Amino acid sequence: MEQNFIKTKLPNAILFIPFGTKRKSIPINQISSVNSNFSLNPKSFIYGLVALIAAIICLGGSPAWGIILLLLAALFIIDSFTTMLVIEKTSGNVEEIPFYIMEKTKCENIEEMINQIISQRMYSTMQNNF
Repeated sequence: MEQNFIKTKLPNAILFIPFGTKRKSIPINQISSVNSNFSLNPKSFIYGLVALIAAIICLGGSPAWGIILLLLAALFIIDSFTTMLVIEKTSGNVEEIPFYIMEKTKCENIEEMINQIISQRMYSTMQNNF
């Protein structure tokens, strides 16, 4: 949060190798609602399990490949659990901001903060009408 904007900075990275950043600024007065959704990407989870099984098999014959596959399996499994912050704008557009599983509480705190701002705005609008 900066002033009256929600600023996002989403890194584009593959296996921790940065390939740029996507930045957005969303005015708070244009937000109609905000929700968070926790989900599991089954495709990524299955890839992680397959890599884990392959890592266990490879550890007996080639420990180097086993460790590499084990790290890859961990990345797939961690990446399969995501929390999405869904911001609906007054224009009808929807912005989705992904969070890793380790940042779930951060997402929930942001959702709560935005909901408080929206409720304060609605309360002040109602007070001005009467």
